[in-house]
Amino acid sequence: MKPIWYVSLFASVILVYSCKKDNAHLDAPSVYHKSKKEGQTIKVYSSNGEINYTYIVDRFLQLDSGLISNVAYNLASVDSIRIIDGANAKLFGYGYNNYTYIATGKDIRFFSIDTLYGYSSGEILTRSWTYQVSVFKPVVYREYITSSTAGNYLFGYVGKREVYAYVDDGKLVIPWYVLLIHNGQPNSKIFTLQNRLVPEFYKLIAPKDTVVMREFWQALEK
Repeated sequence: MKPIWYVSLFASVILVYSCKKDNAHLDAPSVYHKSKKEGQTIKVYSSNGEINYTYIVDRFLQLDSGLISNVAYNLASVDSIRIIDGANAKLFGYGYNNYTYIATGKDIRFFSIDTLYGYSSGEILTRSWTYQVSVFKPVVYREYITSSTAGNYLFGYVGKREVYAYVDDGKLVIPWYVLLIHNGQPNSKIFTLQNRLVPEFYKLIAPKDTVVMREFWQALEK
């Protein structure tokens, strides 16, 4: 079995919108409860775009669908979100509860009040592939190296824990991506990304790499 590198990223950034675009409104106080979790079919990408040849997609489907499903089963889940006022909220079932939030257009960015101390493998977070393909960049105050044993680098960073959601027909929707990168090396890499992908993200895929992706989302309703 090939070794798998596993990386998770929660990311966010401010988008610049026309001032004519209304921001999402969350009634306060209110509570949104988990209603359902769904997923799209697996898609396959190269640096040229989505691969639609059935025989290629089927090959990766047989190869990767089990692993992607196992990772997706363990994705973090939010049981409920309590909107306290126009700037503060509590997220339950996610480990850490206390957040501030900002609404920009239909996008809602939840930021932990406390500081997060996180880790990234192989590359500092702000140079990683997942950072580059994320619309919402994470808040990072400081990055540093923690280990370089046998050439395997582990980096630390100080920032904010973030959760991204968007408003759809009165619901709060939390999107996730599970992405597996085949690069022709013995080690494949699998990532989970709680974010939105930049337009034409596939152009950031290395020329010889293939990315197998499945999108999931969790809806919460009042």
